[in-house]
Amino acid sequence: MQNRIRSSFALLLLFALLLSFSPSLRGLASTAAIAGTVFLDSNQNGLPDPNERGLEGVELTLVRAQGLSESIIGQVKSDREGWWQFTGLAAGEYYVQASLPGGHTFSVPKDQAAPMLPASGQHSHSGLIILGQGEQVDRSFGAGKRSAYINMVAFGDENMNGGRMSSEPLLRGVEVALIFEQDGQQHVVTQGQTDKDGELQFRNLSPATYRIKVRMPAPYVVGPLGAKINPFYNVVLPGEADTGLSAPFTLERSLGLGIGGVKAGGLSGHVWLDSNMNGQKDQGEGGLAGIQLTLENAEHGVHRSLVTSDEPAFTFDYLLAGTYSLTASLPDGVMFTPAGLGLFDAGHAGEQTIQVLVQEDVTAVLDPLGLMPASGVTLVAFQDSKVNGQPEEGEPPFTGALLEVLQGDQVLASARTDSQGLASLPRVRAGEVQLRASLPDGQVFTVAGGENGNAFAATSAASTLTITRQLAPGEQITLYAGATLPASISGMLFEDINLSGLMDGQETGLGGFPVEAINTEGQTAAMARTQADGSYVLEGLVPDSYRVRFSLVSPYVFSEPSTLGQGTENRVVEQTVTHGLTAPFTLAAGDSLTKVDAGVFRSAVIEGQVLLGDEELGFEGQLGGLVGVQVDLLDEDGKLVAEHTTAMTNDQGFFSLKGALPGTYSLRYSLPEGARFSQPLSDHQAITGLSFEVLASDSLTAPTVYAVRTASLSGRAFHDVDNDGQLTREDSGLAGARLTLTNQRRQEVYETQTDDQGAYLLDGVRPGVYEALVALPEGYALDSNPGSLVPASISGQSTALITLGMGDEMAEGRLAALRPISLQGAAFYDNDLNNSFDPQEDIPHALGFTLTHLRSGTLTTLTADPAGQFAAGPLFPGDYRLTLRLEEGHLLTHPRGAAQQQNSWTVDLRLLDDSSRLDLALVQLGSLSGSLWNMDGSGQDIAQVAISLMDEQGRELAQTQTDDNGQFRFDGLLPVSYRLRASLAEPYRFARLVDTAERPSLILSDQVGQDASQGMSEPIKLGMGEDKAGQDIGMGAMGKLGDYAWLDLDGDGMQDAGEPGLPGLVIKLYQYGQLSAQTQTDAYGRYLFDQLYPGVYTLEVEMPPEIIPTRRQSEFPLVASVLEPTQDNAARAEGIVVPSGGRNLNADLGFVLRQEGRYPQSLADIPVKDWTRVNEQKPSR
Repeated sequence: MQNRIRSSFALLLLFALLLSFSPSLRGLASTAAIAGTVFLDSNQNGLPDPNERGLEGVELTLVRAQGLSESIIGQVKSDREGWWQFTGLAAGEYYVQASLPGGHTFSVPKDQAAPMLPASGQHSHSGLIILGQGEQVDRSFGAGKRSAYINMVAFGDENMNGGRMSSEPLLRGVEVALIFEQDGQQHVVTQGQTDKDGELQFRNLSPATYRIKVRMPAPYVVGPLGAKINPFYNVVLPGEADTGLSAPFTLERSLGLGIGGVKAGGLSGHVWLDSNMNGQKDQGEGGLAGIQLTLENAEHGVHRSLVTSDEPAFTFDYLLAGTYSLTASLPDGVMFTPAGLGLFDAGHAGEQTIQVLVQEDVTAVLDPLGLMPASGVTLVAFQDSKVNGQPEEGEPPFTGALLEVLQGDQVLASARTDSQGLASLPRVRAGEVQLRASLPDGQVFTVAGGENGNAFAATSAASTLTITRQLAPGEQITLYAGATLPASISGMLFEDINLSGLMDGQETGLGGFPVEAINTEGQTAAMARTQADGSYVLEGLVPDSYRVRFSLVSPYVFSEPSTLGQGTENRVVEQTVTHGLTAPFTLAAGDSLTKVDAGVFRSAVIEGQVLLGDEELGFEGQLGGLVGVQVDLLDEDGKLVAEHTTAMTNDQGFFSLKGALPGTYSLRYSLPEGARFSQPLSDHQAITGLSFEVLASDSLTAPTVYAVRTASLSGRAFHDVDNDGQLTREDSGLAGARLTLTNQRRQEVYETQTDDQGAYLLDGVRPGVYEALVALPEGYALDSNPGSLVPASISGQSTALITLGMGDEMAEGRLAALRPISLQGAAFYDNDLNNSFDPQEDIPHALGFTLTHLRSGTLTTLTADPAGQFAAGPLFPGDYRLTLRLEEGHLLTHPRGAAQQQNSWTVDLRLLDDSSRLDLALVQLGSLSGSLWNMDGSGQDIAQVAISLMDEQGRELAQTQTDDNGQFRFDGLLPVSYRLRASLAEPYRFARLVDTAERPSLILSDQVGQDASQGMSEPIKLGMGEDKAGQDIGMGAMGKLGDYAWLDLDGDGMQDAGEPGLPGLVIKLYQYGQLSAQTQTDAYGRYLFDQLYPGVYTLEVEMPPEIIPTRRQSEFPLVASVLEPTQDNAARAEGIVVPSGGRNLNADLGFVLRQEGRYPQSLADIPVKDWTRVNEQKPSR
């Protein structure tokens, strides 16, 4: 009550204040108007207080809103009292814009609607004003001088804890809007983006309550909410998108806000309907509408769902990193594809959940959501009243039967039949399906009903059965299950002492005897043992026809059946050694048949053994018994006593006969196949022992009989047409091959011969050691084969000792027959390298070698005669290994592919045809050697020069370098033509033909060019085994020659100061009698020859008639003349040496005048060289 009074008082006070600030408002009562006062809100509470005055100069604009268009109605400024008004207005929708003087901000009242929305700065507007006809609306508002600001920092919340760590990145480009909420609407006050440092500031804000709305840059979404409101904690409420909104916060002066983002990931996938169920995505197979996909993550609060359309693709965007549960719920008629084909693989469910991983900044592409038409099973259960396994008209449906799909012990899917007897499993994985059906207690499955009848049937009555069915993809099958009530049989087994067939007098029941119910298929449907009083009960029988089988325990046999139909009587109508059978009985549903009795009596028992052994193996019985010997009890006339007086030996060779009454008997032993008697020794299959007497209830032991299990040999002899050692389609059977076995102790002989198909069989062979002889028809050799009894033999006849144990079966024997071949050939040195022997070209070689037949290991040694010829035969056709030894430096070039190990050579070859030829081509290797020589006679630079061995076509075969003496060598060379290539270092060149008068050079500058530093020789023919030496190569570096021709004025033979040079003299060089070069002296008497081949030259000078050579002196050779004195017009100097790669600048040419004072014309105008520029001097002062 007190709060209400306070609220009413505040409203009255506000109204009075408004009237005081709006003196003219009442004067506007007759017209529609919007007016108000702008007051200076000193306490910025948004409300006018008595001591707060008006604010002059506020600009106000009235805007009318009409649909999507707006129009300005008028503009005013507040007066000195802050008053403003817009009058004469029509009814409609308006809002007021306001611009405050600088330094002011809009005030926002608490707990009331703001007349003017808060702003960033001095400009704002009111909310929408809906003005009625003649209505006056007051929009007074306050303005204060206190502004506020917000500092925001956007950061990447890598650890997703809602807080900012110093190591976490700052986010640029986060869009932030400052939101003011009023009347259910959001108004954007200001907005901006964070800078490169993740910072953004909103200034000059009205103090108010705000929220911020953000949009994160890709790939970020809003992160977890922080614990506080400051720049270090995220204040934006997390969602599942890149946008978010903070909770409301109050801004008074300043505030710091954090904006946390985490990198988002995504999931994308597509639906694939495998329409043709082939397990492959075929063209035209697209999506499927109606699949509900649900994505959940409790930690992030994510729960999203979508339903697929016909378009196959689907996506989940803006997901925080983590593990999510993805659930697919299917519409009817489809199922998930099998494992390995799609994202889901639950074959028996319409819904499956899997875990998927979302990683930040990654859109994971999921495996296809594979679907296929559903395969399924429907069960129809019925009460089989007629017990025929068929659902027929009038038979009621069966409710409550359980159908289950199993995988081992696991139940994959289940359903129960309803009131119509139907149970459906709409999704069952195709393939071999285990189906289990279960009936309620007291019910059992009826008899088998065939294709459209009861599918759940068993020999014994059962209320739970499992069957296997093959289910094709997309197949819907219907199975039937018939239910019925079980039946039973009971009776008595008694000892019929007086053989009357009736239980009478002192006769009692016998306990411990097995009793079985046998159905029409001869199968045991139920089993029991007689109790101590002889009674038995066979329960849980499916209504059907049965016979009762009583198993005998020695020494009992059944008495004659009784037909009186009274009391307890023997109803066994058929008996064997082991059991007796009644006549058939038919049981209806729920029947309990009684009085099915049997009578037995004690007979004499004759026991014995048939053991394994013979004279070699011994008769001690250590080898065990022979199973399967039939032992018959014969009367004194040699006839079988009864059908049940026979026995079969067990696996210990033991037998027990019963049913003999007092009398004279004998035993007949009949061996099974594959056995022979050894004591007594007999080749007959049956023998009869001596007679013996039997008394009542005797227990006799017969003498032990010994036998052996015989061995057998079988297989095929065949002509191995394709010579692969195996029996294949291409081969044919070989008739007439003889196989003989001779026992090494008893000399028993077993013999057989192959039939038209090449098959042979020797059976009934007693154990022992035998010599096996195989003899093929004439013209055949016996090849090696893993299934052969004997080793290979080129003669076609072979023997081997074999040991046959008891019961051995040497089956799948193989005797491979081949037609032998002959071989001829030659061994020779192959001069023309054509791999064939040519007597005109090649040299025979008497060579020894061996041939080993690889399959049989047969070794043949051959030696070529002096003419190189050899021959061999008969030989196996097939693969051989040739082995021989050659001297060092020899090669076996044919047959190709020979392998060498030191001096031994091997090569595998194939000889198939008769009169095969084998040529053994040999090569003795040779060598090429020579030297590199310098034309100046020195050993300079002749080492480490690259020399290449080339074939005749110029292809490089080998490379070497000259040694310190310039020598080189190539060994192991075939007898063919070669070339040599040399690569000389600059400035060396090859010798010329004229340089080879005393020493040859294979490579000449005349051939390769005087500027070539690399050259190749003409072909060099190398003979068989030839060591060709002297393959030399000459070289030299180009040299220079020159000096000075002067006039020896004093005739002393030496150059003196002031003696002039002689210009214009023609100088010629001769080598080997031929002109090599020519030049003339320059204006100063100098001359120079360059690019000269090294060697010894003759220098010749053509002299003008005024001069002759000066005298030669040897005291000072560096300034002496080299010319020989002469009176001719031409002077010579012999033995002028041009060094290789060097220069000779000591060939001075001195002359004297023939006649004193008479000078050559060339000296008439001797040039004087101006040395001023070389040694310029400035005059001193």
